[in-house]
Amino acid sequence: METKHLKPGTIQKTINVETNDESKKFITLTLKANIYTVLDINPENVSIYTFKGEEGRFAISLKSQKYFDFKIKKIEIDNPKIKYTLDKPEDEKTMKEKGYALTIIAPPDFPVGNYNGKIKIKTNIKEMPEEEINYVINVQDLITVNPPNINLNVSKNIYKIISLEDIPVYENNFVESPVIGTLTQNKEAYVISSDEKFAQIRFESNKNGYVLLEKTKKI
Repeated sequence: METKHLKPGTIQKTINVETNDESKKFITLTLKANIYTVLDINPENVSIYTFKGEEGRFAISLKSQKYFDFKIKKIEIDNPKIKYTLDKPEDEKTMKEKGYALTIIAPPDFPVGNYNGKIKIKTNIKEMPEEEINYVINVQDLITVNPPNINLNVSKNIYKIISLEDIPVYENNFVESPVIGTLTQNKEAYVISSDEKFAQIRFESNKNGYVLLEKTKKI
């Protein structure tokens, strides 16, 4: 059984065994196993969230329950822009309790974007000479524009008019048509439709009519 990626802790299994004893047909057996990893990496994944122009850091502890005096031979990161520091404890007690302190660094000049990959940790432990952990780095811009692109649909249709003076509103689109109201100076009106001379507008809440475009400002 491979136990490389099992979490440290206790595993417990219960087994029911059938017997020929009439007074006790079944015997329950409980099996317990204490699991220790040869190299304990905590946490097992690196997640750095930072902003453009700012340094991002993430700390990891590396220790062994079996080999307190193990050595880290090399750290390899698949992205050369990502830096790291590795600090070994000064005394044996700290080595047992905390182990090595590995700090992954996303430098301030890291471009905006998402990055992921692997970090290789090489040790002198025969059972585990090399271990890999994953990293995810998210670098955001200080100002985010959403959406990044603006699309404008331009129409030749008139959307709204403003009257330049008090103008009559006709029932139909010719000046001989009956006048049904007045669009006062500087008043806005939404345009329903228009031609070269007239615009059909809603000049009251429930009333439509026509005005001469030459006496209005088009929007």
